[in-house]
Amino acid sequence: MPFISLVIPVYNGQHYLRATLDSILAQTFEEWEAVLVNDSSTDDSLQVLNEYAAQDARFRVFTVPNGGAAAKATHFGIRQMNPESRFFYYLSQDDILSPDLLQAMYERAAQTGAEVVVPDMVWYFESGEKPSTLPDFVGYHGDHDTLLDGQTAFCAANRYEVHGFALVSVDVVRRVGYFDFSYNSGDATMKLWMLAANRVAFSGGVFYYRQDNSAAITKKVSPQMFEVLQTNEWMIDYLREHYPQNAVVFGSAKKFQLDDMAGRQALLFRTRTFTPQVRKELSQRLKQAYHTYRKTGVVHLPGLKGMVYSWWINSGYWGFQCYVRWVFRHTL
Repeated sequence: MPFISLVIPVYNGQHYLRATLDSILAQTFEEWEAVLVNDSSTDDSLQVLNEYAAQDARFRVFTVPNGGAAAKATHFGIRQMNPESRFFYYLSQDDILSPDLLQAMYERAAQTGAEVVVPDMVWYFESGEKPSTLPDFVGYHGDHDTLLDGQTAFCAANRYEVHGFALVSVDVVRRVGYFDFSYNSGDATMKLWMLAANRVAFSGGVFYYRQDNSAAITKKVSPQMFEVLQTNEWMIDYLREHYPQNAVVFGSAKKFQLDDMAGRQALLFRTRTFTPQVRKELSQRLKQAYHTYRKTGVVHLPGLKGMVYSWWINSGYWGFQCYVRWVFRHTL
């Protein structure tokens, strides 16, 4: 019986796929299954998946019609997990696991009773030339012994202090569900799993998050990247419904929403590859997102500088654009 079900959506991943699957085979923890969801790849990915499945029955291969985003394939994979499995773990087709990763996370879950366990994470470049602006994640602020309640973990994730490649109890997955409506709705789902967890623990083992795959959806500048606006609006509505009295959780999500909205506005300012029609549509979407954001209240950022920024943001969409141009002035 598998204790851990890994779910991996695959679309045209033949270049990195073998390294990913080999890192799973190398795990010292052996009670796993890997649900491999071929999202109608047009390269040799399915052939590679079938090759590994023929060698080891713990690899289970499924093919689905292309859903346009990994979240849909992931959701399908979750529904195919062994019903006796205890934990769920997600990774992309190009990520790599250290040999002790599953063992370290599982042991930490057993020691603490935590429903979510977050391992160390390294921003992985095959060349080894990692930018200094990408610090790795080691425990929680360097401490593996920390235990967080769900609310604290949710807020920390919104501040980019906790990453989302975590081991999650299947009980939490079933309780909260999985949401696949946008390309990054899986990220929002992981935060909600943390929020719903009894506690969040941290473990050793390393998740190597590949950053040098130029074909990855997170590396392509495309209109799809603006789906984060929809995801964050959905998150606010979800929290309003399920956590109506929790001002801390709501405020954390609102700050994250503001940062994401500003980031997408900056992206639109500096990107010259969109057609005039696409640029117009994205501009209208951002303007609508701003007004939707403002309907839930004014912005109060801390400090003297925050007071100036808040005035800009609250004064209207033009003021919000001024705020973005100033904050991102070195990259525009």
